[in-house]
Amino acid sequence: MHEKKAKVLKKFSITTFSIFVLLFTNIELHTSSFSNSREGQISGTVINRSGQDGFPIFVLCWNKNVQRVVSVDQSSNTYTIDNLPDGDYILAAIVDSEQPPLERTGFKPQQGEAWGLYQGTVQISSYSRVAGNVDIVIGPLPTGGIKGVVSYTGAQQGRGNLVVEATALSLFTNFPSYGWGHVVIPAGAQFPVEYTINYLANDPNYSVRAYIDLNGNLELRL
Repeated sequence: MHEKKAKVLKKFSITTFSIFVLLFTNIELHTSSFSNSREGQISGTVINRSGQDGFPIFVLCWNKNVQRVVSVDQSSNTYTIDNLPDGDYILAAIVDSEQPPLERTGFKPQQGEAWGLYQGTVQISSYSRVAGNVDIVIGPLPTGGIKGVVSYTGAQQGRGNLVVEATALSLFTNFPSYGWGHVVIPAGAQFPVEYTINYLANDPNYSVRAYIDLNGNLELRL
């Protein structure tokens, strides 16, 4: 497997990671029905070309204020997200092919799970409450990767899993699928710790960060 070298430091301290917006925040499955005509709706089809067939697929829809998750109808490959207030939304579709299930990972894709981003944002406003034909393509897993070493000498050693995340700097401009990935290293690992994040899109620049996940929710709180 080709391992793409990051243009960030391959060896870094856990206390000097860069801060950037998370692609996937911890969110819950949304099951409410569409009932308010003043709120919006997004719908479309998920086209799964990943080769990961027969698994549940979820669609995530979010911005800085709103997060929604719905399951894809397995017979028609369609989805509908209701009760959306005005705003611009990012959408992603994830194949739930690994364990534990996505509900237990905050709906963050694990290494080896296929996922795709909608190419652009979708706007809900007073001029357009309903957005249809918002189709999301899930392609095959890419072959890029980043590896390096994390060093840490602080007091949180052994108190939680080590999480290392990589994000393409063009993620919210070019919307590359597989422009984000992470790896979880169990608590108790001896520092310095080697890590490898596989299945990353071919992008020239990635930002990499690491943190001790004290509460096990795969989310950094500063």
